[in-house]
Amino acid sequence: MRGYLAILALTLLVTASCRKNNSDSKAPEIAFINMEPNTVRSGNSEDTVFISFRIADENADLGNPQTHLSPDSFDIYLVDSRGPADTTNIVTDTIRLYFPEIPAEAVNPSKPLEGFSVVAIEAAKFLYSREDSTRIRDTVRFDVFVKDKALNVSNHFMTPEIYIERQ
Repeated sequence: MRGYLAILALTLLVTASCRKNNSDSKAPEIAFINMEPNTVRSGNSEDTVFISFRIADENADLGNPQTHLSPDSFDIYLVDSRGPADTTNIVTDTIRLYFPEIPAEAVNPSKPLEGFSVVAIEAAKFLYSREDSTRIRDTVRFDVFVKDKALNVSNHFMTPEIYIERQ
């Protein structure tokens, strides 16, 4: 969990848009854009998968303070589709990340905040072939969602398959 903070997370947010969203929802909205590459070598320090997605938040309250580490204080969640490996060898199945600080001039609570995010998942830290897998390559997908400061949960999207080849 806390180790997941070490993941390289690149996030770019653009300034708030002038148009209003007619939705009554205060939860952020996200949409998958791209993921590359789709194949990595298990645990290889040279391999990284980049997942990009669009984000919009009507009340512009993205970004939780990084001063306390509770399960609800993170911004971006990536849930491993494979789940925990087993109960005797605890494997956390969720990567939890923070957005970087969002500049105050980019936030206007009366206008939606829109932009895009790029998350980098390093194979050396997070993408390993499962020990219980007998295949030459393992497959994983991530269920991705975000939370805002009010703990409103966005919609989810599922990444395409990531192939993890044994070394």
